[in-house]
Amino acid sequence: MSTDPYEILGVKTTATADEIKKAYRKLARSSHPDLNPDDPAAEARFKAVSNAYDLLKDPDTRARFDRGEIDATGADALVTSCSDCRETFADAQRHFEWRTTPQSLLEIIADHLARE
Repeated sequence: MSTDPYEILGVKTTATADEIKKAYRKLARSSHPDLNPDDPAAEARFKAVSNAYDLLKDPDTRARFDRGEIDATGADALVTSCSDCRETFADAQRHFEWRTTPQSLLEIIADHLARE
């Protein structure tokens, strides 16, 4: 099962709040464990649908997800969990651009994260 909240709810990334709510309600009804007692996967589907809706129902949280600041669980993405990774990345680009490959740039960032 996908972890992308838009895919889980079956809506486009351009969906309105009403479209998201409508999709959630439909899927929540059809996958509710109490209404599907003989389906062991119903609970997992219901939880996935609920988590997807929780992420997308709030405009601010949805915008943060769309920008990549948080992941599908609502946790901070790797880059935003480090207080100064953006500066480190910018410094690495500025100071090492002439001799840095994408792989070595990743090594610089990984080294910085390991020290935190």
